[in-house]
Amino acid sequence: MKKPSDGILDPASLDRLRELGAEIGNSRFLEQMAETFLECMPSIESLRRKIAEDDRDAVVGMAHSLRGNSASFGALRLAELAAELEARAERGDLADPWPRWDDFAAEHARVGAQLRGLATG
Repeated sequence: MKKPSDGILDPASLDRLRELGAEIGNSRFLEQMAETFLECMPSIESLRRKIAEDDRDAVVGMAHSLRGNSASFGALRLAELAAELEARAERGDLADPWPRWDDFAAEHARVGAQLRGLATG
């Protein structure tokens, strides 16, 4: 898998989404997909709450969705971190502090900012 050139979103992944939009005749496809991702993106607060509640199923589902959507946009670091969180939840490791939580939260914020920029065109 190609590393993102800017450290946040992989330009090749964005190009693929633009090409798909062109194929289906939707010039705003990338922007609309970014809007949808932002609407569906679980907040750090909601993830933190579900972790505190030890709601493993919710955390698995939220992290899984975040991993897949992140990968589609080439947010490879966030996808990797979401996969780690998903695996921790599947193992029942939510009670122990996750040493990468701050990295995850920061990357979540960076990706969100990039997506907001895409969504506004």
